[in-house]
Amino acid sequence: MSQPYHTLTKSLTFPNLDQYQWWQQAGPTLSKLLSTANYPIDQQYQYLLLLGLHIIPMLGPYPSSQRPGLYKSPIGGIGTLELSQNFTKDKNTVRMGFEPVHYMATTGQDQCNQLIMNEALTTFKRLGATVDLSLYHSLVSGLTLSDTELTILREKDELKKQPTKSQHVLGIDMKGGDVLVKVYIYPQLKAIAQQVPVSEMIFSALGKVDDGKLGESGCLSVMKEFIADESVNPARTPVTFLACDLLEPSQARFKVYIAEFQFDSETLSRNWTLGGRLNDPETLKGLELLQELWTAFNLPQGLREPPKPGDSPVRLPFLYNFEMQSGRKFPKSKVYFPLADVNDRDIANVLTAFFDKHGCAGLAKSYTENLLQYLYSPGVDLAESVALHAWLSFSYSEKTGPYMTVYYQWPDSFNQCHLTAASS
Repeated sequence: MSQPYHTLTKSLTFPNLDQYQWWQQAGPTLSKLLSTANYPIDQQYQYLLLLGLHIIPMLGPYPSSQRPGLYKSPIGGIGTLELSQNFTKDKNTVRMGFEPVHYMATTGQDQCNQLIMNEALTTFKRLGATVDLSLYHSLVSGLTLSDTELTILREKDELKKQPTKSQHVLGIDMKGGDVLVKVYIYPQLKAIAQQVPVSEMIFSALGKVDDGKLGESGCLSVMKEFIADESVNPARTPVTFLACDLLEPSQARFKVYIAEFQFDSETLSRNWTLGGRLNDPETLKGLELLQELWTAFNLPQGLREPPKPGDSPVRLPFLYNFEMQSGRKFPKSKVYFPLADVNDRDIANVLTAFFDKHGCAGLAKSYTENLLQYLYSPGVDLAESVALHAWLSFSYSEKTGPYMTVYYQWPDSFNQCHLTAASS
């Protein structure tokens, strides 16, 4: 148990058992992540207090197998919280993804959990976090359910068919004493109510961003061309959700996520390069390293059927996001390996070898040793475990080199069947 967590636990009290359990579960992991990433001690205390005093009260009931009827979030990790860390050759950055949840999302008065998000974002504003809400308000109106659309879905009994009903979740980067906030928006339910494709809704919303400047940028046109390409089957390669920084629109990055159910090297290359539309040296170098990871993980090839409610995480697809920004001509690619069914020792070995080969010797020496400390669970044997890693994302730039994010889950996570990425 790390010292900052141990010290704070002596003085922190919580108003109910749920919040106490969240702290007992997530606090030690966050503390260890911050410590091994060499955060200054004052920032370790700062971010632990952010979790304990402000984020935990927004996480809702603590999940357990004895409470199967709780609201289900698309977040991995456990319940409504996911911890992750970014790795580059120079430093690590710790992240949290979470969905603010009100108990009425479980009891039925707010089935799609829409009412608490404004309160959550206001909390971050009050704390002085880097948050500009103009993008949030403009995108939410066009991509999340209205009261009328919610009524339509209820009348058609569509909500019961959905494994999750989330409209949006949050991600925060903890950097240099600041908190950088991102929002992830899931338009699937609105698309069902309006009977239009998710891709059409997302591209329409992005075309209006920054007074139309993003729509005028070449990157959005390239993305739309790829999705419309006859080689891209919308059933196998669907557009799924959108993320953006909550910054002033001209500075924000926008990320369109697609899922991919076809697992093979050719499809990996096609998607990474947007069907050959991205062919600059940086993209091609990234593809070379991506293929190296693909070979090392040796995931089963072929077509994975889209998962149904209750399916095992083994059925999860690849995810990709394509980053766009006003004034940029081409998107930047990122890919997410679904690792919830892969042996944790094998994953650690792949990452250790990759870190060592590509200039991250310090990470190579410490990753496996730190892993069980991050997610301490007595009796977990890495050689037998498939419980600790949820996703691994990979991107590349000439400036940073390989840029990887590991998304963790706790061994006793009740909702591993509902894992999706909230990432960036």
